[in-house]
Amino acid sequence: MRKECEKSKTQNRSKLLLFNGAPVAQLDRASGYEPEGPVFESPRAHHSSFMYFVYVLENTVTQKHYTGFTLDLVQRLGQHNSGVTKSTKNRGKWVLLYSEKFMTRPEAMRRERFFRSGKGREELRRILRTEGRQSAAG
Repeated sequence: MRKECEKSKTQNRSKLLLFNGAPVAQLDRASGYEPEGPVFESPRAHHSSFMYFVYVLENTVTQKHYTGFTLDLVQRLGQHNSGVTKSTKNRGKWVLLYSEKFMTRPEAMRRERFFRSGKGREELRRILRTEGRQSAAG
């Protein structure tokens, strides 16, 4: 049940839409609605300075691969090699085999998940072959 009521401001009069007696947010910016009060910008809105990396590491002993994502590739490789990361701890030295850059975390997470899938491993094999590496992902 919708009904309109009038809300008076200092000199202007604007309509306030009600739904079951409660105000409904005006989401249509084309209507000319502008919020009142201070404007705050979210730091998340300006994340372009951050780059996310999806990376593939290779173990120098077993030739096994590890796929992950991070903001700081150098630091993350150091964590893998120093035993900080539980999944690669006590497994020898890891070297960076391949990496890609992404603007957002969700994009990087999707690509990491893809590389861990069967089709993703196939694509990674093709990528590594075209770059001259003979190692097979898996």
